[in-house]
Parts: sequence; structure tokens; C-alpha cells
Amino acid sequence: MNTPAPAQCQTANDEVETIQSEIQDLQDELVNAVGSEKVPLDQQLHHANAQLALAQKALNARLEQAHIPLPLEATFTGTFLMKTTNARARGPFRGALTIGCSFSADRTHVTITRFPSISVGPISVPVFGSDTVTATKTGGGSGSSTPATGVMSMRMDLLFHHSLTIRFYRLDSTLSLLMDTGTRTSRGGTLRASGSPMDAQGTITFAGVGVFSGGYLAGDEASIVLAGQIAPHP
Repeated sequence: MNTPAPAQCQTANDEVETIQSEIQDLQDELVNAVGSEKVPLDQQLHHANAQLALAQKALNARLEQAHIPLPLEATFTGTFLMKTTNARARGPFRGALTIGCSFSADRTHVTITRFPSISVGPISVPVFGSDTVTATKTGGGSGSSTPATGVMSMRMDLLFHHSLTIRFYRLDSTLSLLMDTGTRTSRGGTLRASGSPMDAQGTITFAGVGVFSGGYLAGDEASIVLAGQIAPHP
């Protein structure tokens, strides 16, 4: 816990910390165990994890009774819309998207905990054939949240991997962009993406623009819009 446990929660908090310490000791032993030595350690570890889940549940219940806010695990369920200025891959590219996210106890900080890969294509490439591009998050994904207004903002780094291979030519590109609930216009003015703050139902739209670095898309601009709902509402 980041906040000292109140008196009525201290016993439950101590129990959680004790079990966590036991689990760490068992994991250390398991690393050095060989052959049949691993079996009883695995069993003990399984039992300790079950105990930890119960102890954590008991602690959370006491914290709620004491009106201590807890971090919130939530899910963004919606769609993505992507456009680029590349002549052969302008889009728009669309698809469904489910993202895991975590909010701090005071709901002022948000972190992406699960971001699935996004694939678009196949895209026809003259002479070389077809290409499918898969985007994965390689960095960022943490930012601010303002509960009173629903405004959110976070920076994300994406890698765009091409299924097509061309000898001696690096195709993969990276894209760094600020995703927030405002309106963004690309550097060249070609692309515009509009977001909207989270409302009382958890409906929210993130928008961002950026410039690709490296590879086939180097220098091209991109816009990404993520529209959906966050539940449970932070």
C-alpha cells in the first residue's frame, strides 16, 4: 500500500505483506531447486497465492469500510480509426479494440495495462505483392486524468511491423504521439483528429497525430482516434 493503513486495517495489511514475503521466499527457492525438489515448492507456491488472494480481498473490504479509495482496474472497449499521408496507405483503417487500464486511487493517473496489437491490410504493393502492417505498443501508455472534467492525456510509442520483406531495406517504422481528449492537427495540416472528454457514462474519445520515423513510412504523418467506453467508470 502507498498510503499507511488505518488502525482498523493494519492487521489485514500485515497479513498481506507476510504472505507476499513468503511467496518471494518460495520463488527464490524454486529458482535454485532441481528435479523432484520443485514439486513441493510448486504446491506451496500455489497454496500461498490462494491465501494471498483471500487476504487481499479481506484488506480491500476493510479499506472500503474505512472509506479509503483504491486503485481501479478498468477496460476501454471501442474502436480505432487510423489515417496516414502515405499515398499507398492513406486509410481510413478501422477495427475493434479492447484496452486494459488502471487508475490510481485518486483517479488522477492512468496507465495502460494491456494493449493488443492492431493489424491493417493486406495492402497492395506494386512489384513486391501484398503487405500487412501490425502495430504494437513499445513504450509510453501512462498519463494524467482529471476526474472533474473527464480530460485525459498520455504519450504512446508504437512500432509498425511489415509482413512484407525486401532485401537490404528496412520497412518497419515507429510512431510517437500524444493521445488526449482534445483536437490535434498534423504538422503539415493534412490530418485532423478530434477527441472528447469522458462523460458520466464513461464514453470517451482519444485522438493523436504524429510523424513516422524510420522505414517505409518515414516522414509520413498519421492520425489515430480511439473511441469507446471505459468501465467501470473511474
